[in-house]
Amino acid sequence: MSIERAGEPWTAVGQELTHWRAAGRQAQLWLRDDDAVAPTPALDRLLAIGRAYQVPILIAVIPMLAERSLAIRLANEPVVFAATHGIRHDNHAPSGRKSEETPLERGEHAIMEALHKASARMKVLFGAGAASRYVPPWNRLPTEMREWLPKAGFDWISAFASTPVIAGPRLRQANAHVDLIDWKNGRVGRSEVWMAAALAAALREARIDDFRPVGILTHHLVHDEQAWLTLGGLMTFSRNAGIDWVSPPFIGADRQS
Repeated sequence: MSIERAGEPWTAVGQELTHWRAAGRQAQLWLRDDDAVAPTPALDRLLAIGRAYQVPILIAVIPMLAERSLAIRLANEPVVFAATHGIRHDNHAPSGRKSEETPLERGEHAIMEALHKASARMKVLFGAGAASRYVPPWNRLPTEMREWLPKAGFDWISAFASTPVIAGPRLRQANAHVDLIDWKNGRVGRSEVWMAAALAAALREARIDDFRPVGILTHHLVHDEQAWLTLGGLMTFSRNAGIDWVSPPFIGADRQS
């Protein structure tokens, strides 16, 4: 099926892709999934989709809650990468503030100690690569973490598009841009219509910003059937439209976790 005949709801994405082709570039997507702690049927479903469409997946694992069985499960997946998803995914933000695990009020010493423990556990379970990649819970963290994360062994961070860029000489950053879940309206899966509009906008921004890959964010543990349907629709459209799914930016094609 050609892009021009993709039909609704993906027409807007197809139109955006014509601009990429005119520039001699191919659009790229990458996939990040948050909050993994153990093997589940939902995780199996996500991994099966990845295999079926040959899509690499970055699995953000909560270190201090992760079960060894998860490491065993992911070890059999050739294009799955693990990342450190905070420490325990606990909220330490002061009352009245949005959830955050590492607010400055917690203190640098306590934060650094927790980060070292999280990194060490990830290294034991998933290897050095997973212990060098950090995904902050709720996609929030203070800019001071630019200096603290490298001290704890992290050299790569992924938050969300709205999170300020804190990348520096020792810390690379690749944010996700489109979230499959509507958190404000009951934690339900986004429709294909919404996904297509959001993806078209994200691709337009990426084209302006040096044709960077666009990150798609999923949370397998809270997916309803709508979320799975939308994810499947995205996979099918991207395959038909010639969009490449790539490894998370800055992570090589060779497996590092």
